[in-house]
Amino acid sequence: MLKKLLPVLILTVLIFNTPVAFGSTFKDVPSTHTNYQDIEFLSSNGIIKGYSDNTFKPNGTVTNAQVAIMMARALEFPTSKVTNPGYKDVSENHPAYKEISTATNLGLFTKKQYFKPNDPITRGEMAQVLVNGFNLSTSNITSPFSDVPSSYEYSKHISILYSLGITKGYENKSFKPKNSLTRAEFSAFLNRVMQINNTTEMIDENNTQITVKPSNPNLKILNVETFSEDYLLIYFNEPNFSQYSIKIDGKTVNHVTHMELEPMTVHKVYLNQSFLGSHELQINILDSEKPFSSHNQNINFKKDSAKPEIEKMEFKENQYGTMYLRIFFNEDISIPNTLQNLSFKFIKTDNMARNIRGNGVKDKSSIVPIGNMFSFVFGIEKNELPVEYSLIAEEDVLWTDLYGNKGPKEIHIKFDAKSLTEFTYEVEEVY
Repeated sequence: MLKKLLPVLILTVLIFNTPVAFGSTFKDVPSTHTNYQDIEFLSSNGIIKGYSDNTFKPNGTVTNAQVAIMMARALEFPTSKVTNPGYKDVSENHPAYKEISTATNLGLFTKKQYFKPNDPITRGEMAQVLVNGFNLSTSNITSPFSDVPSSYEYSKHISILYSLGITKGYENKSFKPKNSLTRAEFSAFLNRVMQINNTTEMIDENNTQITVKPSNPNLKILNVETFSEDYLLIYFNEPNFSQYSIKIDGKTVNHVTHMELEPMTVHKVYLNQSFLGSHELQINILDSEKPFSSHNQNINFKKDSAKPEIEKMEFKENQYGTMYLRIFFNEDISIPNTLQNLSFKFIKTDNMARNIRGNGVKDKSSIVPIGNMFSFVFGIEKNELPVEYSLIAEEDVLWTDLYGNKGPKEIHIKFDAKSLTEFTYEVEEVY
C-alpha cells in the first residue's frame, strides 16, 4: 500500500505530478524508459540535474554525495550556516560540503570517520536517508525480506519503506540491502516518497481507498525551553518522531524532522539563527489528527556564556609515522582570527625520548579544528611519548566556541602513560 504523506518541507516545490509535455529532458531517457516520469518530475523541480552533454546516465550508480545534494534540494535544507560533521574525506572546499554536512547533522546519514562521497550508496543506506529525511513512519511495520534480519543496521528503515508500499523488493523476497542503486532507481524511490501527501488516505494495490488512523493523534507539546541563543528543548507528552515547523515572531526559522531511531520525549532543535531576549514562539505539529496542532508560548533566549570544555584526548598516527594529538570538546570550537602564533613546549618526556622536536613558536596552522575537535602534530615518533607539555597562545586565546566564548590563553597537560593508547592526563588551563 502507498501512504500519501507530503512533508511541509517541500510544499513550495511540489504542485502537480504532471509529465513534461515538450519531450524528454535528457536524450538518454526517452518517454518509453521505465522511470521516465520519475526523472522528468524531479528534473522539472530542480532536484536532479544531468550532465553537460544533455544526458542523465540513468544506469550509472548514484553516490553518497549526489544523494546528499538531491535530498537537500528536495527538502530545501538551509545550508547558509552549517556545522562541520568532522568527516576526514570531506573538506570545507568540497563542492557538496554544505549538503553533506546538513544531511548528516539532521540524521540522514550516520556519522562516521569517512563519508566516502564518491562511493555508491547502498539500498540499505538509501532506506535510512528517505525514512529519516521525510520522517516516514507507520504503526504497522512488517517486512518479508529474508536477507534483512532484525539486527541489521537499516532493518527498521527498510521495513517502513515496505510497509508504506514504497518498495516491494525482488521476486525472491529479498531486498539486497548492500547492493548499489542506479541513478534511475534512486529517482524512482525519491519520487514515490515525494508523492505521498499529508492526508490519512491510503491506496492499496487494487486502487481501493482506505482510511488510516493517525500514528499519534494525542501528541502534545508540554513546554519549550532554551539554553542558548539558537537551540530549543521541546518537551512532548509521549515519545515521537514528529515533524513540525517553528516560528519566531511569526517568521518560520526551521522545519524539523526528528531523526533518531528511537523516539524521544525531548527534542533538541537547532534554529539556524540566534535570538536574544523575549520572543513569541509557535510550533505547528505536522503529524497529528489534524493538519496542524499548534503550541504557542513566549520564550526568553539567553546568551550562552559557558566556556568550551575539554572532554577527552587521544593520540593518532599519520601516514608518515608521526604522532598527533586530538583534543575533543563539549561543543564545536573555532580558532580565533586574533591567534597568529602559539608556543609549543615539551617540559618532560619519558626515558625513550632522545631528541624531542617541536619546541618553539608555531603559526596557528599547526592546529586543525574540525567541529568539536582539533588536532596538532607533535613532531615525535611512537617511541617518544611526551609526559608534560605546554601550549601557549602568543596573542589572545587558543580557541573560542561558536558563541564567541573564549577558551584559555594556555594549557599545560601532564600524561601518565604506558603506551599511546593507555594513558591518563591532567589539564591546567590558564585564562
